[in-house]
Amino acid sequence: MLLTGQSANAGHLRIRVTTPPNSNGAVAYLIFASPTGFPNTKAKAIRSAFVPEFASALTIDAGELAPGRYAVSVYQDVNGNHKLDSGLFGIPKEPVGASNNPKPHFGPPRFDECAFQMGESDQTISITLVQIK
Repeated sequence: MLLTGQSANAGHLRIRVTTPPNSNGAVAYLIFASPTGFPNTKAKAIRSAFVPEFASALTIDAGELAPGRYAVSVYQDVNGNHKLDSGLFGIPKEPVGASNNPKPHFGPPRFDECAFQMGESDQTISITLVQIK
């Protein structure tokens, strides 16, 4: 039986996350199928979840995704409040990252620079979280 949003041709997505040295806390991921809400509006993500605290590297099983174009954002919840904390001008106070590991610039990454093509086969993407100063 297929669940809503799955197809017989869906591939399995895994997200390999590396955190900054000496950081602790659960990791949240959000998967988007369009630029709307990317990178941090949970209500616009097609899938999101928290993964309990772990060591410096983790592979998240994000499940089946139908073939298409997606972007993933990830953050580490170092203070345990289940949200991405930001400071002045919306700059994240906690480690963040996105698919394709775009270089930090003024403002959040764009969907287009983070998008990847999901096919019918299984795929693993790697995201390295950075602490923006």
